[in-house]
Amino acid sequence: MPLLHWTPVTPDAAVADGELIAGSGGLRVNHAPGHTPRHIVLLHEPTRTLLAGDAVFHRRAEPSQGPDALSFDPAARDASLAKLPPDVAAVGFAHGPPLTGTQVEHYQSWLAAATRIPSPPGPAGEGQGPGSSRTSGGRRARR
Repeated sequence: MPLLHWTPVTPDAAVADGELIAGSGGLRVNHAPGHTPRHIVLLHEPTRTLLAGDAVFHRRAEPSQGPDALSFDPAARDASLAKLPPDVAAVGFAHGPPLTGTQVEHYQSWLAAATRIPSPPGPAGEGQGPGSSRTSGGRRARR
C-alpha cells in the first residue's frame, strides 16, 4: 500500500481458507487477498451474515471496492470478488453501514455486475462479442 503504512502484528493463530473456526458459532473463513496480502472475510453460516471487512466498501448508496491506492494488490482484490458469497442475509463492512433485509439486494446486484466475465473480442479486434456491451470502467457486461 503505497500511501499508508502500518506496523505488522503477529497473529495469535492462523486460519485457513474454508476453515470453520472452532468455537465461533459457525464462522467460515474465506481468503480474499487484495486489500492486504492475507485479508479474509468471514461468513457466519447459521445466519448467512457476511463480514466483508475491507473487501467491499459501503460508503455511498451502492457497495464498491476501495480505491486502488488503498489496496496492496488491486488485481488480487478484483479476483477475490469471485469468492464472495452472493446468497447472504446480511453484510457487514469495515467502511459503511451494514446491509440487512431487502437492502442486501444492493450487495447482490453489485457483486453480480462486478464479477461478470467479459466476453471475448469480436471479429477484426472490435473488442466486443455478441450480446455484450461496455460498462463504465471498460468492463463488459452480458445482456
